[in-house]
Amino acid sequence: MKSKLKYLVVPMLLCAGQALAGDFCDEPRPPGSEQSGGGFEGSACEINVIRASVGFAPRDLSFDEALYQRLQNVHPEQNPYGLSFDLIVSALKLNAGAGVEMGISEWLFAPPDKSASERLLSFSLTREGDQLTLLLDWWQPPHTNWSQFGGGGGEPILLGHERIALGAIGKASYRLTLVREGDQILVYPSDSSTHSKRPVGFKLPSERWTPMRLRSGLLRGVNLKPQDGFRLSWPTEFIEPKGDGGGGDSIGLPWHPSS
Repeated sequence: MKSKLKYLVVPMLLCAGQALAGDFCDEPRPPGSEQSGGGFEGSACEINVIRASVGFAPRDLSFDEALYQRLQNVHPEQNPYGLSFDLIVSALKLNAGAGVEMGISEWLFAPPDKSASERLLSFSLTREGDQLTLLLDWWQPPHTNWSQFGGGGGEPILLGHERIALGAIGKASYRLTLVREGDQILVYPSDSSTHSKRPVGFKLPSERWTPMRLRSGLLRGVNLKPQDGFRLSWPTEFIEPKGDGGGGDSIGLPWHPSS
């Protein structure tokens, strides 16, 4: 099934040739500090898109060996084939117009030998009355390193679509848990560290595939207004130490352990 993807990105967001920002975390904070705008305590890596009309460059995080080392320092069980981390959306403002939608993140996966097309899971928010809904789309990109932001030519194939009800507009925050278990990519809506609802899932072609890139920010906007915006909070381990080499639009191959 061919996609009907709309590239109605907010005009003032970025010009076509603008480079991506070099650091994934827009506003790193000390662990345990309280965040303004309704964020969760304990989330130290924040991406702030409070106003959609203000120029903002999406952030890239490469899933490389340095990242896994940071993750394993806190969670020894984390590895390319078994991951679990939270995404928190807060300070959300989304107008009540018809067809409003904002793309907030993408997670790209690649095969170990480049023998097949990559897979990309996109996260978008839409408003249905006074309720917030998360849209999850599972894509087969038309070429390597494809993104909804900028595209780069070609048309992706939509392989799967799921919706998750997140509750009423106006909550202080919305928490999601992203899990990779073997060849399954799962997304749990949760109000705490305990999964509170059944997940939705998507299947990789093989359990040997690994994450390649996480991209976050305002990646796509449909019928947005200047006051629309949000904050994204990611794990502390996503903060890239100076000289770590992550971020930017030069993304290397995913890391595959030798074992």
